[in-house]
Amino acid sequence: MNTVLFLPGHGDKHVYTELNPELEKRLPETATEWRRSFGRPPKTVRLKARFVRLHDSLLVGNIENASSLHRQPFFHMFWTDCQDTDEYKNNLKNSVAEWQQKLQDRGIIDWLIVQVVVQDAVKGNKPKLQFPRGSVFDKIKSDFGGKSSDRIIQLWEPFKEGVSTRSVESWQSLVTKLRQLLLISFNRHLGKFEDRVRALRERRTEPMWSFTTYFLLHELAFVFEMMGLYEEALIQYDEIDALLTQMIINSKFGEPLTCIDIFLRESKCCDGVPMAQRQQEYLRVLIKTQDATFIDLRNYLFARQCKLLLLLRRPWEIALRMLDFLHNLVHEIKTLKVVMPSGGEACCIILSILEVLRACRAHNDDEDSMSYSLHVALLYQYAKKK
Repeated sequence: MNTVLFLPGHGDKHVYTELNPELEKRLPETATEWRRSFGRPPKTVRLKARFVRLHDSLLVGNIENASSLHRQPFFHMFWTDCQDTDEYKNNLKNSVAEWQQKLQDRGIIDWLIVQVVVQDAVKGNKPKLQFPRGSVFDKIKSDFGGKSSDRIIQLWEPFKEGVSTRSVESWQSLVTKLRQLLLISFNRHLGKFEDRVRALRERRTEPMWSFTTYFLLHELAFVFEMMGLYEEALIQYDEIDALLTQMIINSKFGEPLTCIDIFLRESKCCDGVPMAQRQQEYLRVLIKTQDATFIDLRNYLFARQCKLLLLLRRPWEIALRMLDFLHNLVHEIKTLKVVMPSGGEACCIILSILEVLRACRAHNDDEDSMSYSLHVALLYQYAKKK
C-alpha cells in the first residue's frame, strides 16, 4: 500500500513537472511537530507526498463521506512562472480564477499558489518598471489572497541554491509553509473522520450495520503509518481485532452476526498469513468487495499488525502475539463453523508460522534473542502438533 499524501497540481505544467520531484524529496527531510486536537500530546512526524496532475476525479470536496481518508486529495496547489503583468492580465488571472472556482464549488479550502521566479525567463527586452504593488506576485495576492494571503508564496531561482542565498531561503520558506498547511488541513479532516468512526462503532448493534464499512473507515492506520506513527497505526488494527473478537464472543449469547455473514462462506484456500505487501493488498481488495473469507479477514488483520510491529522493531512481540492469534483462530473456526478442506486448518497454521517467522528472522535483534527464542520455540511446538 502506497502510504503517501496525494497533492494535485495545476497551472504551468512544465513548472510543477520539473519541481515536484525536488519538493517530494525535501518534504520529509525534516520532522515536524503535529499538534492534535482533544488535548492529545503533540507528535513528531515526517510528511511524504506524491504530487500529481489535477484532473476532475481528484476534485473531491466532501471527503468526510469518503470510505477512506487514505489517498484522498484534500490539498491542492497552483504553479506558475509568470512574471509579466500583461500575460497575467490576459491569461493567468483567468486560469487561477477558474481553478479556485472549481475548488470553491466542491467546498475545498486547502490550497497553495506558488509563483516561481526565474529572472532569466523574463520576457521581452524592454525594461520592466516596478511600480509599488505592481508585480505579478502582488496582483495574485490582491486578486486571490483575501484573508488567505499567506497561501500565496514565491520560489526564487529554484535551481541556483549554490549561488543564491535568496533561492535557499525561498526553498526553506516553501517547504515549511507546505508542511504547516498540510498538517492544518490533515488535522481537520482527521478529526471529522474519527468522529465518523466513533459514530459508526456506536451503531454496531443496528440490523443493517456494516462491518466492512467500519473496517475500511478504521484503516486510518495507513495515514498514521505514512506519518511514521506506527504505534498509532497499530492501535487502529488492535481495535478492529478486539471488536471482531468481542462480536464473535457475544454471538454465543444470542447476538446476531449478520454484519460478517458475507465472510462466512466456504474457505477453499488454506493460505497462511501474508507478509508480502502485494498479497496484503490483494486481500484488502477482497475484503473491500466482500469477496473474502473469514480466514482472509483474520489473516489480513494479523499481517498488518505484524508489519507495524516490524516497523517498531518488535519481532519478539509478533512471536508472542502469534500463538494467541492461532489459538483464537482455531476457536473461531469451530464457533462459526467455517467450512475448510480436509487438513486445511493445520495447513493454514503451519504456513502462517513459517511465513511470519521468516519475516521476523530478518528483523530480529540480539537484545531480544532470549524472549524471541522462547516464543518461537512454542510456535514450533504448536506447528509440530498440527
